[in-house]
Amino acid sequence: MKCSLYISFQHLEQDAASKAHHCANTNVSTTPPNAFTKMTQTNIHRLVPYFTSLIWLVNGLFCKVLNLVPRHEQIVSRILGHDHSRLLTISIGLSEILMSAWILSGLKKRLCAVTQIVVVAIMNTLEFIVVPDLLLWGRLNSLFAFLFILLIYYNEFVLNKQITKPDVLTP
Repeated sequence: MKCSLYISFQHLEQDAASKAHHCANTNVSTTPPNAFTKMTQTNIHRLVPYFTSLIWLVNGLFCKVLNLVPRHEQIVSRILGHDHSRLLTISIGLSEILMSAWILSGLKKRLCAVTQIVVVAIMNTLEFIVVPDLLLWGRLNSLFAFLFILLIYYNEFVLNKQITKPDVLTP
């Protein structure tokens, strides 16, 4: 009995040494793959709101309120009329700045995500139909808007679920 127990422990030590040697020679991490994936997903989930907030801030403040990109006022003028286009452009810009602040606040994240998706979809549909000639990339702008919508959706409704669900331990 004592001999077979000694052989079993010796066998386990050899297996462990063999696996360690194999991992060292093949650059395989001993960290479980879920831990790394979850860490990466968490980092992405934390960074996306800063990225989307920056997009809203730049478009609202620089492009519309400060009028550094006059094309934005031309778009508003053609869609909503020329009479009050500057005032409407500033109002839209201030709304975009508020959207940026809302994203950074972290309040009612799902409502914020849905609001962004709806606003981007409506704005880009109108621009696609009414003023494609004034868009930076023409009708191709709709592709970038769609990718932006996908990013917002994925971050809040897919990635958020994946990083908040508890790990399942397997025996």
